[in-house]
Amino acid sequence: MHMITKTLALSLLALPTAAPRQLDVLPPDDPSMRVEGVGPVTVVFESGLGDTGQVWQSVQASIADRCARTVSYARHGYGGAGSNPARLRDADHIVAELRTRLKNAGLRPPYVLVGHSMGGLYMQYFARRYPQEVQGMVLVDSMHWHQLDRVRTDTPGVYHLTNMLTMVRGGILRREFSGIPATAAEIDALPQAQHLPTIVLSSTKPSLGETNAFRALHAELQIEIAAAYAARRHEFVPASAHYIQREHPREVVKAARELAGCEASS
Repeated sequence: MHMITKTLALSLLALPTAAPRQLDVLPPDDPSMRVEGVGPVTVVFESGLGDTGQVWQSVQASIADRCARTVSYARHGYGGAGSNPARLRDADHIVAELRTRLKNAGLRPPYVLVGHSMGGLYMQYFARRYPQEVQGMVLVDSMHWHQLDRVRTDTPGVYHLTNMLTMVRGGILRREFSGIPATAAEIDALPQAQHLPTIVLSSTKPSLGETNAFRALHAELQIEIAAAYAARRHEFVPASAHYIQREHPREVVKAARELAGCEASS
């Protein structure tokens, strides 16, 4: 996606890491999945709108290193991940597909869920809908379940531009964007997961095209997310824009390893 388009769309909704050691990389039957590491916990990465599992390359190996089995993947509709996903691209369908793919790959709970941007919405639904499978959750500049409505009300220019850009791009991007209201309703309908260990990482630096009004709203929404999950820790990561996992990968590595029950990566 064009950089300006991608930045605005993803807004709605780097330091190198140590080389891995004692690491297994397994080729699952699902060609879009990358599985690394071994351990009693499976760390599952969920990407944002327009992204595949490649967005986690800067952190996956360091989280897997002597800690956990980790899996990054591409949702159905992205390239080689399948061209005919369910028509409605809401959290219920996307999480159901993910759980089937995890089961088929032999990746059993407990899970630590790590979601970025709109992928954070899907992980919030996963955690609320299947709490018995989830050990912890890391939200990386995640969307709030009411973010679309709040942006439309408080910063309508950003909303209308993003809506237009996803219409122009079409395809799976438009279908996922159009599924946000259904996803919000699904999350609202489920009990809060306040007893789930959760770490929220939030950006502090505006991305291209973000207004001061949007940044103020973003900070407010991030605080609400942390409160909703009674977050163990909420960090506004200094000098970080939307892709915290690329600009400050160690923050994401530290959070995921902490919730997986591992020591900090060396």
